[in-house]
Amino acid sequence: MKLCKYYLMNFCSKEDKYTFMHGGFLCKYYHTGMKCYSDVNCRFSHAKLEKNKKKKLLKVYMVNKNIDLI
Repeated sequence: MKLCKYYLMNFCSKEDKYTFMHGGFLCKYYHTGMKCYSDVNCRFSHAKLEKNKKKKLLKVYMVNKNIDLI
Protein backbone atom coordinates (compact mmCIF):
# COMPACT_ATOMS: atom_id res chain seq x y z
CA MET A 1 0.00 0.00 0.00
CA LYS A 2 1.34 3.44 -0.92
CA LEU A 3 1.37 6.49 1.32
CA CYS A 4 -1.25 9.14 0.58
CA LYS A 5 0.46 12.31 -0.69
CA TYR A 6 -2.48 14.40 0.56
CA TYR A 7 -2.04 12.96 4.07
CA LEU A 8 1.54 14.26 4.05
CA MET A 9 0.25 17.75 3.23
CA ASN A 10 -2.46 17.40 5.92
CA PHE A 11 -5.03 17.87 3.17
CA CYS A 12 -6.74 14.49 2.69
CA SER A 13 -10.51 14.57 3.05
CA LYS A 14 -11.11 10.88 2.27
CA GLU A 15 -9.29 9.33 5.26
CA ASP A 16 -10.70 5.79 5.83
CA LYS A 17 -12.51 5.63 2.48
CA TYR A 18 -9.20 5.94 0.61
CA THR A 19 -7.00 3.12 -0.66
CA PHE A 20 -3.74 4.87 0.23
CA MET A 21 -2.06 4.66 3.62
CA HIS A 22 -2.53 7.42 6.20
CA GLY A 23 0.16 6.45 8.68
CA GLY A 24 2.48 3.73 9.80
CA PHE A 25 5.46 4.73 7.68
CA LEU A 26 8.64 5.03 9.69
CA CYS A 27 10.41 8.37 10.01
CA LYS A 28 13.75 7.68 8.34
CA TYR A 29 15.39 10.54 10.23
CA TYR A 30 14.24 9.52 13.69
CA HIS A 31 14.92 5.81 13.26
CA THR A 32 18.38 6.24 11.73
CA GLY A 33 19.56 8.51 14.54
CA MET A 34 19.32 11.78 12.64
CA LYS A 35 17.39 14.84 13.81
CA CYS A 36 13.75 14.91 12.76
CA TYR A 37 12.99 18.62 12.44
CA SER A 38 9.24 17.95 12.37
CA ASP A 39 9.47 16.50 15.89
CA VAL A 40 5.94 16.13 17.37
CA ASN A 41 4.38 17.33 14.09
CA CYS A 42 6.05 14.59 12.05
CA ARG A 43 3.60 12.70 9.83
CA PHE A 44 5.75 9.54 10.12
CA SER A 45 6.05 7.05 12.96
CA HIS A 46 8.46 7.68 15.84
CA ALA A 47 7.20 4.58 17.67
CA LYS A 48 9.89 2.53 19.34
CA LEU A 49 11.11 -0.39 17.22
CA GLU A 50 12.15 -3.82 18.40
CA LYS A 51 15.92 -4.33 18.25
CA ASN A 52 15.78 -6.73 15.30
CA LYS A 53 13.55 -4.40 13.25
CA LYS A 54 15.76 -1.40 13.96
CA LYS A 55 18.84 -3.41 13.00
CA LYS A 56 17.22 -4.38 9.66
CA LEU A 57 16.18 -0.79 8.99
CA LEU A 58 19.69 0.51 9.63
CA LYS A 59 21.20 -2.22 7.47
CA VAL A 60 18.90 -1.36 4.56
CA TYR A 61 19.54 2.35 5.01
CA MET A 62 23.32 1.95 5.06
CA VAL A 63 23.33 -0.33 1.99
CA ASN A 64 20.91 1.85 0.01
CA LYS A 65 21.79 5.41 1.06
CA ASN A 66 20.57 6.81 -2.25
CA ILE A 67 17.15 5.16 -1.99
CA ASP A 68 14.44 6.91 0.04
CA LEU A 69 12.95 4.77 2.81
CA ILE A 70 9.74 6.76 2.70
